[in-house]
Amino acid sequence: APNAHLFFRRGQIDIENSCHDEFFDSIEEFPVSVPEFNNALCNGCGFCKTVCKFNAITMILAKPLFFPELCHSCEACFRVCSMGAITAANKMIGKIRRKKINGELDLVDGIMNVSEAKSPPLIKKIIKKYSGPAVTIIDAPPGTSCPMVAAAYSADYVILVTEPTPFGLSDLKLAVNAMRELKVRFGVVINKYDGDFGEVKTWCESEKIDIIGIIPFELKIAQVYSGGGIIADELPHTRALFSKLFERAVSEAVK
Repeated sequence: APNAHLFFRRGQIDIENSCHDEFFDSIEEFPVSVPEFNNALCNGCGFCKTVCKFNAITMILAKPLFFPELCHSCEACFRVCSMGAITAANKMIGKIRRKKINGELDLVDGIMNVSEAKSPPLIKKIIKKYSGPAVTIIDAPPGTSCPMVAAAYSADYVILVTEPTPFGLSDLKLAVNAMRELKVRFGVVINKYDGDFGEVKTWCESEKIDIIGIIPFELKIAQVYSGGGIIADELPHTRALFSKLFERAVSEAVK
């Protein structure tokens, strides 16, 4: 998450500098490989177009026309070109930032450059480089698009957070289908519980899905969160809830 660091620097937020790079101990530029075409060497075979699954290359008058916005940096076109007409070029799409919190917590986030839309390569790089034997918590994007799949793909256990509303249930069903397709174990947390589970609890029970936590709908929780505070620190009555949720998730992950 590109804003998780805000919870560790309450009262120090500079609204004029939304990225807050000065907070981090290290910042690493993140490049991806994109094709660079030399039409003088191209024989017009069109293999690069054929192999591209994302339609980032088309052929015009027997020469490749490249659409960089569609490129997923799979490098297939480099490999099939027998003429050496396609070479790899680095394109900076974002950066990886790292901060040690209280000498214990290793906080890492990824920031995409303005106008860059494809974050999965950055997400995969962070997971590969910084996941280790210690507990690693990945704050995944919402929904079921490519960024969420990239974050959840290699996880030992995924917590799906939903709300007891028709929209919440609809999104939950999509997320559950994605986890089952990925064959990743998961549990559900119901957020903003106001005494009415709607159809969420009944549906989870019918699908044999574990509900591993319930977070109450409290104004104070929203106020602390929106103010950049850590809920368990500022609302002591929630500590047991979040501690139990963490312990349950870890126990499920190591099964």
